[in-house]
Amino acid sequence: MVDMNHFGETLRKYRKEQRMTQWELAEKLMVSPQSVSIWESGKGLPDLDHLCELSKVLSVSVDVLLNQRPDGMRGLIGIDGGGTKTEFALIDETGRSLNSIVLEGSNPNVHGMEQAVDVIRRGIDFLRPGEMKVMGVFLGGAGMGGGTNGDMMRTALQKIYPELKVDCANDILNVIACCTQPDNCIAAISGTGCVVYAHHKGQLHRVGGAGYLFEGRGSGYDMGREAITAALRARDGIAPRTTLTDLVEEKLGGNPWDFIHDLYKRDVSYIASFSPLVSRAAGEGDRLAQSILEQGSEHLAKEIRQARVFAPEARHVILSGSLFVKDDRFFHAVAQRLDGDLTVERMSCPPVWGACLQCAKLCGLEKMPSQSLYMQTRGPQPKV
Repeated sequence: MVDMNHFGETLRKYRKEQRMTQWELAEKLMVSPQSVSIWESGKGLPDLDHLCELSKVLSVSVDVLLNQRPDGMRGLIGIDGGGTKTEFALIDETGRSLNSIVLEGSNPNVHGMEQAVDVIRRGIDFLRPGEMKVMGVFLGGAGMGGGTNGDMMRTALQKIYPELKVDCANDILNVIACCTQPDNCIAAISGTGCVVYAHHKGQLHRVGGAGYLFEGRGSGYDMGREAITAALRARDGIAPRTTLTDLVEEKLGGNPWDFIHDLYKRDVSYIASFSPLVSRAAGEGDRLAQSILEQGSEHLAKEIRQARVFAPEARHVILSGSLFVKDDRFFHAVAQRLDGDLTVERMSCPPVWGACLQCAKLCGLEKMPSQSLYMQTRGPQPKV
């Protein structure tokens, strides 16, 4: 039985968090403002279609809106922290998604520790439900794997949330947790940047990952930069025009030289956003794009082979990051260059789910939460 008063209070809370008036919400749902007023006053409930639409518009699960949670269930918070965005997830012990939010980046090497702590605190405070006990928080974050950043973040969060179990670690652990054999595997991430880790007997061994300035091939930034460079050289007459250069100019909106000053002002993720054009052009037979793709995939395959030195018994490789997850051509180009005795997996769930699994381990759960239940109940993800 749904408590209509509680539903109304919850609806009002999330509407205000989205900075929407009742009129604005009604317009998005294509209902009258009076309908929204009736729901929020606890005098009625929306039908199923409007309830699902509310979930999308307010970026909150239907379960949270209806307060449909099993009695006695406890919550777990997983966090996947990056340089450009930080994703938070609240699940119960079974794996059911209860709430989520995406905030700005939390890498302390990029944003500073004070700002990183503030981002994490805001996300946790948004997720924590008053009527449900949260057991712990696991942050797998960029910039948390080396030096003192992880210890500093852990100390800050334990001070803010003394009642919770808290841990902070390298974001690669979010990926490793999702591997078929997490205790003995190779994990590679290729997004804006790229890095490879061997995980063996509880120890991490890194190969690559020096950052976009020094990493070389295999990253989104590298391939995006190569694509833009090709377009610049084509305009100078140094290199021929190809499908790739046409695609770059189409994305930019004209001659790349007219945008050169703007390109220098943009962040690395914008340059990396040109990398999908390489795969697209390669699929259309562009030899220049195929060469860029081959060099990048060979570089990463070489780093994965080197990582096996630290985990010689590993037989599973898990590939994560936007280039692997969203780009079939790049994924297969790397996979086919690896040794035949390796089983190559592609990340089939968001890294924040891996952080939830790490939180379950941190809290000592005997039975791990269900990934399939999480994916079934995971709502639309709010943006920064």
